[in-house]
Amino acid sequence: MPFLENWKTSVGFTILGLVAGLISYSSAATDPVLKIGNSSFNFFIVLSMASITFIVLSIIYAAVIFPSLFSYKPLFKSSKVISFANGFFGGLIFGLIWNSNLTKRYKGISYKVFIVTNIVGIALILIGNYVAPISRFGFFSII
Repeated sequence: MPFLENWKTSVGFTILGLVAGLISYSSAATDPVLKIGNSSFNFFIVLSMASITFIVLSIIYAAVIFPSLFSYKPLFKSSKVISFANGFFGGLIFGLIWNSNLTKRYKGISYKVFIVTNIVGIALILIGNYVAPISRFGFFSII
């Protein structure tokens, strides 16, 4: 793995990634453009779809791009881009673990744990925002 021989985490880009990820993930809650109608149910549909989209992109990063960094053909080659992406997609916990793993040249299982916990997160979003309101109000009352 010649790429990791010279690996040095970019702390500044990691911090930028953490801040950008936080803003991206939370902006759906405050963006008036995403508020559809006056219904809080519509708002939560849009918010949950934005959350699910971010989570799916994060899962793709963890499942495809992060493991490739330990191969002979990494998909990203810039330590600044990778440090930013680790912070952006992995957040405070997994982003820092991933940067640490790259420094140690050890893939570990954190990316697998991240994938599983985020799939559970998507399931909870779907149950909380779609199944629960449908069962509480009846299917035809929300159409």
